[in-house]
Amino acid sequence: MKIKELFTINQGIQITDEEIYYSNGKIPIITANNEIKGYGNKSIVKIEDLPCLTYPTKAFTGKIFVQDDLFSANNTAILILNKKYFQEINLKYISIFLSKILIKHLSSENAVNYIGKNVLKEIEIDYPFPTLKEQCKYVEKYEKILKIKNI
Repeated sequence: MKIKELFTINQGIQITDEEIYYSNGKIPIITANNEIKGYGNKSIVKIEDLPCLTYPTKAFTGKIFVQDDLFSANNTAILILNKKYFQEINLKYISIFLSKILIKHLSSENAVNYIGKNVLKEIEIDYPFPTLKEQCKYVEKYEKILKIKNI
C-alpha cells in the first residue's frame, strides 16, 4: 500500500514572524519540532481531520507528531488519516512505524533530509497492520522505553 492511500498529505504554510506578532488569534502555530511558535486566526486542518500527524518537511530528524487539536503549521507536512482506517489504526503506532520508514528512505536518497509531498505519497508500506490491540500494546511499551531513556 502507498502512503497516499492511507493518508491525505498536505503541506504547512510559511508564516512570518511579523504575521505572528500582529495576530491576536488563539490557534497555535506549530513548528517542525512541534513547538508553538505563536498563535494565529486560522487552522490548517478541520476538526473532522483530527487527530492527524505532522512532521518537518525540512531537517527531518525522524520525529512524527500526533496532533489532537486545531493548529496551523510552519514548514510542516500534515498527514490526515483516511476515514476508513480510523477504527483500525492507532496514530501513535503509525507515527512510530512511519518514522522508521522515512528514516530508511532518507538513507536511500543520499541522506538528503527533505521529504516532499510527491516523494512521500509514493512510499510503499506493509499492510495490513497488526490489530489495534497489538498496536496499543506496542505504543505502551515504546512509551515506557522513552520514559526510561528520558526522551
